[in-house]
Amino acid sequence: MKKSQNLKQKMLTLLRTKKIAFPLLMLVGLLASSVVAYAQKTITGKITGEQGAPLSGASVVIKGKNTGTTSNENGIFSLSASKGDVLVISNVDYTDQEVTVGDNTTVNVQLSLKSGNLDEVMVIGYGTQRRRDVTGAITKINSDVLLRTASHSIIDQLKGNAAGVTITSTGSVPGAGSQIRIRGNRTMVANTTNQNLPSGGAAAGQQALEAANADQADAPLLVVDGIPYSGNLNDISPNDIASLEILKDASATAIYGSRGAGGVILVTTKRGANGKVRFSYDAYYGVTKVMENLNVYNGAEYAQLKLDAAEGHNTTPGSQPWPNSTAELAALAAGVSTDWQDLIYKSAPMTNHNLSISGGNDRSKYSMSLGYFLQGGIIPNQDYKRYTIRSAMDHQLSKRIRIGLSTLNSVGVQNTPGGSGVTSGLMRITPLANPYNPDGTVNLQILTGGTDNLFNPLTLKTRSEAILSRNRRLRTFNSFYGEVDIIKGLKYRINVGLDYYQDKGDGYSGPGTYVNTALAQSQSTASIRNTEFWQYTIENLLIYEKTIKEKHRIGVTALYSAQKSQSTSAFVTAIGVPFDFMQNKNLFQAASINPGANGANYFWERGLLSLMGRVTYSFDNRYSLTGTVRRDGSSVLSPGNQYYTYPAFAVAWNAMNEKFMSGMSFINNLKLRIGWGVAASQGINPYSTLGLLGASAYNFGQGTGGQQNGYTIASLPNKSLKWQSTSQFNFGLDFGF
Repeated sequence: MKKSQNLKQKMLTLLRTKKIAFPLLMLVGLLASSVVAYAQKTITGKITGEQGAPLSGASVVIKGKNTGTTSNENGIFSLSASKGDVLVISNVDYTDQEVTVGDNTTVNVQLSLKSGNLDEVMVIGYGTQRRRDVTGAITKINSDVLLRTASHSIIDQLKGNAAGVTITSTGSVPGAGSQIRIRGNRTMVANTTNQNLPSGGAAAGQQALEAANADQADAPLLVVDGIPYSGNLNDISPNDIASLEILKDASATAIYGSRGAGGVILVTTKRGANGKVRFSYDAYYGVTKVMENLNVYNGAEYAQLKLDAAEGHNTTPGSQPWPNSTAELAALAAGVSTDWQDLIYKSAPMTNHNLSISGGNDRSKYSMSLGYFLQGGIIPNQDYKRYTIRSAMDHQLSKRIRIGLSTLNSVGVQNTPGGSGVTSGLMRITPLANPYNPDGTVNLQILTGGTDNLFNPLTLKTRSEAILSRNRRLRTFNSFYGEVDIIKGLKYRINVGLDYYQDKGDGYSGPGTYVNTALAQSQSTASIRNTEFWQYTIENLLIYEKTIKEKHRIGVTALYSAQKSQSTSAFVTAIGVPFDFMQNKNLFQAASINPGANGANYFWERGLLSLMGRVTYSFDNRYSLTGTVRRDGSSVLSPGNQYYTYPAFAVAWNAMNEKFMSGMSFINNLKLRIGWGVAASQGINPYSTLGLLGASAYNFGQGTGGQQNGYTIASLPNKSLKWQSTSQFNFGLDFGF
């Protein structure tokens, strides 16, 4: 025992000396690093689907740890792991798979599709549900389907991908919007405008009222990350969208009340996920051009048309409906035949660039992106540009508290000189006209066959400095949420949204240009329009979810929300700007200034208070039911008629989970749905219940002071204006093979 203690003491003494301590410490360090290097190794692999195609964005996480990554566009992943670690591989629509790390450094995984995707989580509004438990008519479209179409708008990308959804383009200019109808029109009186139609630079009137009727019945409600979104979906980059859910029937839309009477489109944007920092760059370039010119008469055919029309009329050559004027007859003799489409139409670029960064761990997740989109037009100097910046953050403050914030910001600039009417205008110009003078200059005035002269459409190119039609929109859409777990299964959630945009339209038409009207061909016209809109939303939710013995799933949702929106617009026109270079920069230099058209200058605000309760129940993955009651109060209706209560109810039967279906393996989905609900609409303009005055000018003659302005009653107050409601019954059969 003594010898052992003496040996220990001698060893300690030796270790204290520098000559021996340093080499020993180095040896210990090398041994330790060798052990770590042996424990950790780089695992690479490829993730594919059932058909062997690579799966991008698949999550690879080490079970029980914060370490993870995602697969790239080729399905390849790489991460550090130790022997014995369990890798959990998952992807949307596919069944999760676990792989234990062994001696190999390569792991290739083929994921299997979920059975009918029935366990896929779907957003149903104020919560989620498994697809198998959904009782309403809901369609989900993921981002990979949307991005198959190169477009500036997710609405264009939605075309042909959702049954029951009708989308009609409202214009041919770059950046034009669309009119959306889900299962057709549902009301007797509906909005004639559409919230997805962007205003042109010189446009006024109803286009300027774009946001005024965002709650109109026949236009679907747009909800982005849980917050109602007013206005133009062109402001959101399609690259930032994760999925769309479309709520079609009354039982599904009832939770959004009067705002959802025309259906609901739920937009979910991309957010961060567990794993290392991931950079993604997406880009494409294409060319837009006319597939085929419209078939029109050449010069000889046009002249023959006029000759045929002259039969039976006492007319002489040179008068209507003969080929008009000496110039037109001379052009016919000279063989002139001008195709104005060939002179105007051009090929135009379309390009998109998107850079995104995402990552996170169990406590914090983040996602950011920058985007640029350009769509050129086939008409000279027409184009649409959009710049976007987006960010999203989710953070676990504690075991019970979670918060999240997202912001979508964009600047869109739309140039539309000539507007959508250029194509139809080209059809009306005689082919018996030379576009150029003998000296090569543009032949400015062209006889149309009547007494009016038309300016050459080539001025869209040669006089571009004298033509301005531009709309610029600056938008920010922000949403915040906070969640607190009160007890097991019960949580409180608050949603706060702030939506703001400023819309500026600029217009100028110089003299001697194609866009100038017959009344002011010798004078210039200019216009300025400014529209400002803001909206805030506050929603308080109590959500309870419980599963009993794996067979009973119960969900209860209660809501109290408030929303207020306001908009104002000013529109001014001017005639006689002295110089083209001034355009609309200083209207006080013009000969006259006038207010814009009726409806382009306005102010309005509206508010909505709501209470909602929803109960969902499913049994044994076979039977599901949903019951909803909502009560809305709107500021635009008459006192005493401002509140309305409406119910909705739906049941579903998953027949494929019954025992008698066990032998039919070729069927992987068979569900019967029945729903009924009442939808109400507050789709009227603010202040419609009030009496209105109209201004008029009267000329009493010089002896009585000349012209005087006065006001008369334009409409009487309507004290009985109330909700417009309709009931709807829905029957559906979902099946898959």
